[in-house]
Amino acid sequence: MDDTKQYVTQIKGTAYRFAPLDPKDVERVGVITTMNAGAAKMAKAMFRALSAAAGPEQWDDLTDRYVAGEIPLTEFTRVFKTLSERAIKTASDTSLDAE
Repeated sequence: MDDTKQYVTQIKGTAYRFAPLDPKDVERVGVITTMNAGAAKMAKAMFRALSAAAGPEQWDDLTDRYVAGEIPLTEFTRVFKTLSERAIKTASDTSLDAE
């Protein structure tokens, strides 16, 4: 995986750059969801992955906007889903290249 790659996504009118999600973080969120561990734990795992991908400055801005009510939780879920799909596709493509 190319660690310098970044994805740009719009969140309520502002463009944000995210590094690719760590496949282990994607897996962790999936396992927690499957375990019916509760929404709070799933959100905690999802936010942990997104904060690492966003970087500290962007994450600070995103959380400020969330606290101010400018960004709904569903936007974070949408971004995580999009980045997860890209991480899974990248991992799959890398796996196929190795064969």
